[in-house]
Amino acid sequence: ADASFALVLNIDIACMSNDGNVMDTSMIAMLATLRTAEFPIYQPDESGKVVPRHDLKKWKPTVSNYPVSLTFGLFDNAILHDCTHKEEQELTGWYSVVYNNLGQLCGMYKPGGTPIKKDSMKECMAVAKLHAKKVHQQMLSTIPAA
Repeated sequence: ADASFALVLNIDIACMSNDGNVMDTSMIAMLATLRTAEFPIYQPDESGKVVPRHDLKKWKPTVSNYPVSLTFGLFDNAILHDCTHKEEQELTGWYSVVYNNLGQLCGMYKPGGTPIKKDSMKECMAVAKLHAKKVHQQMLSTIPAA
């Protein structure tokens, strides 16, 4: 019998110390986890039940796109990035930009607060794109793949 199944992966992130910028650092932690992850191979046994096969080499996920977020804090006419927790308490708004290692825009998030000017938005996007490339290079050089 042909068995179909799916592996669901949930990654829970516990913040041990919040000095700010939790979303961006959580995303990097998730990518590092996926980069080093290994999973058992699951196959149906004689009865058709899907079970882990510990006798087979573990499966390593292929991560081809590394989305990296950079959040900008808006405070009056100033734009900050990588804000501390104390700075976050004073912000009048924030704006997150996500690029992947290929330089592709993956998303933007602006949940109200102080509006951001178009020129400032473009500048933030350029900074976030460069940041994503640097984080990806650091990850490849410091975190060995599984």
